[in-house]
Amino acid sequence: MSIEFWLDDPNPSAELCYLPYGTRSVRVTVKTKAQSMPSVIQPEAFLQADQDAGLFCGYEDGVTSRAEADFELSWGGGQEQGPPTNAEDVMGAFERAIPLEAGMERVLIFNLTHIGRNIPDQAQLTLVAIDVETGEKRSYLTITLTKPQSFQPDIARMVMAPDGSWQVQPGAQLPVYEGRWWPESQVKYTAAPSNIPLTVQPNETKGQLNIYWNGTHIAKIDDKTDPPVLREGIIRAEIYDFDRDYIALRVWFFWLNINIGHGFFIGRHEVPDSERFDFLILAKDGSVPLACTDLHWRESWGQGSELPIRATIGLARETKIALAKEGLGKLWDRVWGKPKKENDRAYNPLPMVRKLAMRHANGRGAIVNRAKGTEAHVPMIHNMDMSMETLTSSDVRLG
Repeated sequence: MSIEFWLDDPNPSAELCYLPYGTRSVRVTVKTKAQSMPSVIQPEAFLQADQDAGLFCGYEDGVTSRAEADFELSWGGGQEQGPPTNAEDVMGAFERAIPLEAGMERVLIFNLTHIGRNIPDQAQLTLVAIDVETGEKRSYLTITLTKPQSFQPDIARMVMAPDGSWQVQPGAQLPVYEGRWWPESQVKYTAAPSNIPLTVQPNETKGQLNIYWNGTHIAKIDDKTDPPVLREGIIRAEIYDFDRDYIALRVWFFWLNINIGHGFFIGRHEVPDSERFDFLILAKDGSVPLACTDLHWRESWGQGSELPIRATIGLARETKIALAKEGLGKLWDRVWGKPKKENDRAYNPLPMVRKLAMRHANGRGAIVNRAKGTEAHVPMIHNMDMSMETLTSSDVRLG
């Protein structure tokens, strides 16, 4: 679902179901009937004290300090003051806000994370369009955040243990999996397995995040940020019911404080920003036949049989793109290399992922098996084959 934000509507409002103990995308389609001034969108509870301390995110209405907040709203792309309503690329390094022309629309995507101990029935979160030249607040959109209709307190979820690892807190229900970029109108729940033997263990010395299923090492994520996000960033882990055969693990990495790395740009991940990985874990044996991450505004899934899955976080955008062009070859030209057009159709690969997951669960394996050394790879997941074009989404800002 997407929320419409008409810049020339005097009192726009919307409703969004939040995910207790987790993160959901907030898709906002910004529209205007008349040309608007260059603007950025930010939460009204965008605290000056946070900004002075180098922290760039916001909260629900009425919050005066981070300690009070039940919800955190964040965004990416290094846009400290919030994503622009329209933008142009400057030297391939950053975006600059430009006017949104009459009749145009632009999709902006935020991360809404439930960070508090309270599970409120409702909360208000207001977005504000701010003129970048004058600082004037020109338009407002109030979003009512609602608790899922079928929510029960006894939820199985990942919690941080005293040793810094993430362990499963048992519960009767699990949220049903949904893609990162395409939130449904409601968060749904289903019965949780009685045992989910999953552990996510950071190793700051080696700069790795290791994932274990029933003691077996099933995935490792190497941290290439400087300084390591494992030490100075924010890590969050979530579990979902994918289907009767699979548990889905989603691992988030957030860079929200520009003082990570003492504020030096070189060698530092752009801030604010986030990265995530989704792993489909076959419950009967702990194998991970499918996993995904995001590359240049597209969700990319891969297939594999080798354990542990090897992934990397913290590569600079330019490095990712250069390595992806090399690793993906002609697939890059066919998918990422095509210019985005307004009439392009949105494509979500999740139905194909479900089809492949069923094949793997039934022992039939991948639809296409490529010879070793001929696979296509993205730089963030090293030992999974990304050759299938139908496992890569359209530009997620299309719909």
